[in-house]
Amino acid sequence: MSVALANPPTDPFVIDVFRRSLGELWFQVAPLCQGVDDPTVLDATLRARADSEGSHLVHELEALLVGWPHYDSAQRAVLTAAVAYVAGTVPGDHEAIVVDGDKVIDAAVRSILRSS
Repeated sequence: MSVALANPPTDPFVIDVFRRSLGELWFQVAPLCQGVDDPTVLDATLRARADSEGSHLVHELEALLVGWPHYDSAQRAVLTAAVAYVAGTVPGDHEAIVVDGDKVIDAAVRSILRSS
């Protein structure tokens, strides 16, 4: 089953690596792959979660966010999805925050940094 992205990014390879890395989790994350031009929204979202459960995930995403000016639209869509997923994870659901969040971030790193 395929999921259509609202604003398809320019490099399908990046998205394909992200999709394959996520496995079944892709169906939850795919709708979050959106184009964002201004990373300050993502930064604010991460700062709001910095002291919460899974804060190590936030720090990893902040490290990825530093490279924003160098990313293409596909890499930005992947990072936006990872931030949205981790920030939107239900507080108190430790397994979803740590296990699924780790998987999303690992997939984001794999697709963003290894495609550069």
